Amino acid sequence: GTGSAIFRCEIASPTARNDRLEVFSGENTLNSPLLTPNSFDLVVSNPPFRCQKTGIISPSDEKAIARHEIELKLADLIQASCSLLRSKGRFCMIYHPSRLVELIDALREKHLEPKRLRFVHSNHMTEAKMALVEAIKDGRTEMKIENPLYIYKEDGTYTDEMKALY
Repeated sequence: GTGSAIFRCEIASPTARNDRLEVFSGENTLNSPLLTPNSFDLVVSNPPFRCQKTGIISPSDEKAIARHEIELKLADLIQASCSLLRSKGRFCMIYHPSRLVELIDALREKHLEPKRLRFVHSNHMTEAKMALVEAIKDGRTEMKIENPLYIYKEDGTYTDEMKALY
């Protein structure tokens, strides 16, 4: 699916399992009546990156839904996330750089202030393929642009930073 925001404890890091962490998973669970508004500290999302009628849409329903805004629109994701987050809660997502202006505008409209931005590149020679964004609900205006994350070295092996992440 789209990877929206809320994942299951079984796949969360064992070190993250404690009494202060509750993890949810599911397809578009952001609007579930089981989730209490203004009660979350963190929402994480890997949403569809493409508008519904742009690019080549996969014949696979699962891939099409994961890549295009067929079942989950950016504005709906941000609205639901804002509703779930308590004041000063964090919203983190990965998104396509070509839509960053749209993303930042949509975040700010819902009082989710972008605080950190990090571009993700395949290697030092390529343009950014993705952007990691963190926003704070009711946060003050100021955003830090972090150093790029490079996935591969020139020889095609993972960078030391990528190895450390896994």
